[in-house]
Amino acid sequence: MYDSGEDAPFTATQTILSELIKMAGGENIFSDIEKNWATVTWEEVVNRNPEVIVIMDYGNITVEQKKQVLFSKSALADVDAIKNKRIAVMPLDHTFEGVRMPLAIETLAKAFYPEKFE
Repeated sequence: MYDSGEDAPFTATQTILSELIKMAGGENIFSDIEKNWATVTWEEVVNRNPEVIVIMDYGNITVEQKKQVLFSKSALADVDAIKNKRIAVMPLDHTFEGVRMPLAIETLAKAFYPEKFE
């Protein structure tokens, strides 16, 4: 889950977002960090090699700007999600506990298992 950050990525760790990822059949690569949110390093992202990167869509930085950060980092070139262009976009309002949570799970499941939704 990529929230923001050019110098160092800011990510969700022990939040409802990790639970949504699990419900959709995925695994948050940073769920072992014992904080709700954490700033990690690009090297940690490379070492954990996510298959899919989920971008949070909110705030002053657009999804396209966040994608540009990810795809412009030469250190990420060998990360599976970057190589295979597997980026999911999660609208902020889908992550609040309530009636939109099934939409979040669907968005994630489609990103994790696109072949099952063809």
